This record gives sequence, C-alpha cells and structure tokens, in this order.
Amino acid sequence: MCMFYFLLALTAALAATVNALKPVLDTDGDIIFDGSYYVLPRISGPGGGGLSLTSRGGNWCPLYIGQEYSEVNRGIPIKFSNWMIQVAFAPESTSLNIQMDVPTTICGQSTYWYVPPPKAGVIDPLFIAAGPKRSSGLFHIKKINDALGGYKIVFCPNDSDCSDIGIFRHCPKLCLLMNPMFYFLLALTAVLVVTASPGEPVRDINGDIIFDGSYYVLPRIFGPAGGGLTLSPRGGNNCPLYIGQEYSEVKRGIPVRFSDWRTKVAFVPESTNLNIEMDVKATICVQSTYWYVPAPDMVFEAAFIAAGPKPSNDFFQIKKIEDSIGGYKIVFCFNGEDCVDVGIFVDKHGVRRLALASTPFEVVFVRASETKTSSKPIIPGEPVLDIHGDIIFDGSYYVLPRISGPGGGGLTLSSRANLNIHMDVKAMICGQSTYWYVPPVEPITIKKIKDALGGYKIVFCVNNNDCSDIGIFVDKQGVRRLALSSTPFEVRFMKATETETSTKPIMSII
Repeated sequence: MCMFYFLLALTAALAATVNALKPVLDTDGDIIFDGSYYVLPRISGPGGGGLSLTSRGGNWCPLYIGQEYSEVNRGIPIKFSNWMIQVAFAPESTSLNIQMDVPTTICGQSTYWYVPPPKAGVIDPLFIAAGPKRSSGLFHIKKINDALGGYKIVFCPNDSDCSDIGIFRHCPKLCLLMNPMFYFLLALTAVLVVTASPGEPVRDINGDIIFDGSYYVLPRIFGPAGGGLTLSPRGGNNCPLYIGQEYSEVKRGIPVRFSDWRTKVAFVPESTNLNIEMDVKATICVQSTYWYVPAPDMVFEAAFIAAGPKPSNDFFQIKKIEDSIGGYKIVFCFNGEDCVDVGIFVDKHGVRRLALASTPFEVVFVRASETKTSSKPIIPGEPVLDIHGDIIFDGSYYVLPRISGPGGGGLTLSSRANLNIHMDVKAMICGQSTYWYVPPVEPITIKKIKDALGGYKIVFCVNNNDCSDIGIFVDKQGVRRLALSSTPFEVRFMKATETETSTKPIMSII
C-alpha cells in the first residue's frame, strides 16, 4: 500500500512538472515539435540575418555558428532534440541539443552546437562550434518577457549555471560571456589535454612495433571495397595529387612513412600528432608528398586529403580501434587539437579518395621491403603487334587510325606537340628530343582494344596507376592534336622503312 501511494505521489509530481513546462512557439504562435526552424533576430534590420556556418582564425574546421550579414538571408535552419522531459514539444528552459540542419559540411562530421575549450593562456571569447553531439553542456531556450516577445538561447555547462549567447561583432559569430569559474575549468581542461602522456606504440599486421620505414596502409577487412593507397589527380587538374585508394583489393598501392611526432620516443605512438608522407620517388607535381587538407572550393564540398609540402600546424593521428578485429583509424587534427576521422569518399565516377568523413577508413599496416618501396616495377604484358601481326621490337612505326577514313591520318608535330614514345624525325625547330610527355614527364602505355577490329589505344598513366586515354582534340582552327580525353584515339601501327623515315626538319608553327 505504501508503494502504491509513493508511485501515485511520484506520478503526480511528474505530471505537475510536465504541466509547468511551456512549449516554445514559432513566429506564427504554433508549438514547436520537431522539424527545421530558422533562427532570426526578433527585430528585423541591419543587425544581420539568420544563422550560418563559418570558419575562424584561418582554419576552416571546426566550423563555427555565425550570422548572415544581410537581414534578408535566413541562413541555415536548426533542429532541436534530446530534451530530457518526456513531452512531444520543445520546452522552454530545458536542456536540449541544437543542430544545424544541413546534409554535410567540409568537416565531415555532425553539426550539433557545442563550446570547444579555449587554448591555455589565451583570452578569447568562447565561440559556439558545430560538431559531434554532446551529452553534457547543453542549451536552453528562454522566453523574453516583454512587449515584443521572442526568445534567447543560453548555454548551461551543468544544467544550472547558464550564460547568454550573443553576437561577437568583430567577426559575426555566436559567442558566450562566461562566468569566471567555468572559464577557469575549461582552461584547466585544455592544459590537461596538452600535457597528456604519449600513447601506446602503433603496431603492424604482424604485431611488430612501427619505428621508421615504409608501410602499406590496407583496409583491415580484405574484400572488394578496394586496396591500398595511391595518388591521383582530381577535377581535370594534374596537380595537386590527392590520396586515393586502389580499385582492386589485391593492389597494395604506394606505402607511407610517418614522421615528426613530438613525444621523445623512438616508436610511432598512438593518438599523437605526426606527419604522413607517400613514399614515392617522384610525381608529376615535382614536390613533396606529405598529407595535408587543402581548403575546398565550396563549404559543402568534401575535404579531400592531398599530397604536397610538409604542413606545420595541422597533423594526423593514428588511433587504435578497440574491438576483437583490431586495427586503426587515421584522424586529421586542426591545429593538432580538434580531430576528424579520415574516410573514403567515392565520387560519381567511382574514384575512391581519402577525405574527412563521419565513417572512418579502418586500416592495418604492412611493412614494405626496400625493393618494393615506391619504385613499383611494371610487369610486362603481351607484346604489341603491328598491322601485319609482327611483334614490335624497335624501329619506326606510323601511328594510324585503326579505321581509315576522313577522321584524319598519321601523326605529325605542331607547336603544341607535348607528347616515352618518340617521333622519328631528324630535326625540328625546337632543337630538342621528340619524346611524348605530359608535363612534367610521365610514361605512356599502350593498351590493346579487345574487339573484332583489334587495334590499340595509347594512355597516359600517373605513377603507373591512374591512366587517362589519349584522344584527338580539334581546336577552333580545325587543328587536330593529341590530348588526354574521355574518348580514345584508336590506332594501329605500320612499320616505316628507313627510307620512309622523315628527313625534313619541322619548321612550321600552327
């Protein structure tokens, strides 16, 4: 009987609590349940518009919650979630999460509001950032009790001590005016993070500690999802090269090297800032191949991992996956602090590249022998045959369209002939060799066309991996030139006799 009255009293108390809650209303006076809502100034005017996402301090991740400059821009809507009281509506003065309602961002993570800790010893406003969902340090919506009505949003680190969220005018982002005790606790937390001890050593697939040397980065679960890492161009530009993944699971790709971890240990440590470099002797971009994250062209574009000069502020970390399978994931850390998983992004053409993502690329490390590192020997294929079926050894050969017709004849030279195939001509106006290349120098490959007609196509391959067809480009003057193309120039080869080899110098410029 006592238990019955206790439960009855508890139910009544809960009902009274729920009844005391007031729902948050939108501008039409409707109760907010779920869905997306724009957050606008309660007085429209030149003070700015709705909310947006923006970068800060020269670093484009994490993103921060900002305000549109123009009052006519509503910006990005938000969603409310996870209020603790079991009511269907969004209640006033109750802890809840706020999330920017946007499909994806360059940082490849969630867009829940949170307050990142300040750097130790730095006096700076506490800005509102967008990132993973927090279980503590939530937000409240509080009604403004005046003739105009409206609401304010407050941040409550412990569900009781709350601070207003306002606009920091030197750069239009939301910031907090925190009480001194909370500021001190956040600063202390930042110091403790910085002085943390080095992690456990990273181990290869055989359980050996990684010190230096080259290692293949392979998916921890072998299968059709791809192989090791490679380098590939993007967006029609040869440079910079980006870190990609081999299509085939049997290809280990290009190994990597780790360097520059700050803790004074000989091994590569877990969860410690370090640089990663593709261990390849040379690339078409003629520069280093350290991993870095270039700023994307658009806010909502994936943030890809590129290869280039060694970064000095942003680093990568290797984090252990704590499950029965084992393995690691790689994360990218802005300024060595705020970290985001590195995953696989597959574009509309099926090209697999490393990018910042919410789903990590789970990997293992396999040591590469010195003989395998970066040189990637080419395994010879079937011999190329000429039009008579004879094997091509050396000598001169005409390159003709495989189907004779008005589509053009053999190859010649013009002032833009930037094509390891050699034009067999005695002399030319440029006074130099006539080997084909795509600047900077890379080799050319011949591939057989497997159909009833036979013949070949010529392709240009970066690092012996990512190949593009060579086709015919016709300019506005009607001049036909070889160029990288989605449509290959399908050819056959006809042996040229010594007397047929061109002796006249190429003097004309088209």
